[in-house]
Amino acid sequence: MESKINVSVRVKPLNDKESLMEKNHMWSVVSDTTLMNKRTKEVYTFDNVFGPDISTQEIFESTCKEIVRAAMDGINQTVFAYG
Repeated sequence: MESKINVSVRVKPLNDKESLMEKNHMWSVVSDTTLMNKRTKEVYTFDNVFGPDISTQEIFESTCKEIVRAAMDGINQTVFAYG
């Protein structure tokens, strides 16, 4: 496994109450690696960008599964999740 840092971002799925507030609709997924702030039009690029329709299981499968497998094989690994 290659040694590097990967950064993945997920646009949080909104609950019913959150979806009623305009301030919670400020991020737009442009592509699998690009996120845009709708207000400022600033664009950010990451290794992976996931929209609110992607499940936690799908994110794990595509970003963490191999890291966990390598850790179980004795290779030092870190997954840091925030949010």
